[in-house]
Amino acid sequence: MRNGQRWLAAGIGRFLEDDKTFASCMRVTGVGVSPSIRCCFSLHALRRHGIFAAGDIPSSFVVAAVPATRVWTVESVHDDDVEGLMPSLQTCRDASMAARVEHIFDILYLSLYFSVRACHTFPLWSQWQRQLGICDGDDHATDNMKQAVAGFLQSLRPSGLTPPTELLVTMCRYTRRHSCRLSKDGSALDFTGGPVLAVMPMVDLALPHIKAGPTLMLRRCAACELRTLIKKNSLKYLRRSLAAAGDEAAYWVMETKRAVSVGEQLSL
Repeated sequence: MRNGQRWLAAGIGRFLEDDKTFASCMRVTGVGVSPSIRCCFSLHALRRHGIFAAGDIPSSFVVAAVPATRVWTVESVHDDDVEGLMPSLQTCRDASMAARVEHIFDILYLSLYFSVRACHTFPLWSQWQRQLGICDGDDHATDNMKQAVAGFLQSLRPSGLTPPTELLVTMCRYTRRHSCRLSKDGSALDFTGGPVLAVMPMVDLALPHIKAGPTLMLRRCAACELRTLIKKNSLKYLRRSLAAAGDEAAYWVMETKRAVSVGEQLSL
């Protein structure tokens, strides 16, 4: 096992344990997770890890909460954090008109956004994302993605944008395979329209879409409602973010759609 794989396996294995480094990363994102869920990691599975119930969980139980400001669609992804560092949405769209790039524009743009943030805002994110970019043996797909990224960056070079190509490739691969997708109006999950919604860069919940039916549902709520919800079931790493949020601040809440048995894999 390579060092990167060993590091990632150990990191995920401690997902909800008292690990100071990981906890500090989670606090930066403002994402809260329930101690009632656990990760299981596999080097050989199609999905590198999944999330399972650590005990019996009742219906309508909150297992995770994500600040709405940490969730971006392509149309709203450009915010003050990268203003002046990243070409405009239209510039990127114009640069993606080549046939081999156009069909993955959302992936390229979202990945570009996260790469710029990683390079200019949160250096720790870059290290984490590189670990998530472990090659999974799909060399042909990786080569195609590298070509698309190279063409995309070449088109944007007049804008003075030069993020590390390997980081952007890593984020493209990560966005393509691990994004939590929403419909374009942001009201429902969408498993057919491609990666409309950006990933939360350090929080890959790896929740599959299975034929047996979802165990979780995703909905928006205000911070004041979330404070009430977590009185019954606390979430780790959320306290600082929630305390600083105004009552009307928006959150995405992931909660159980039905009762879940111990050991059962969670799915959307």
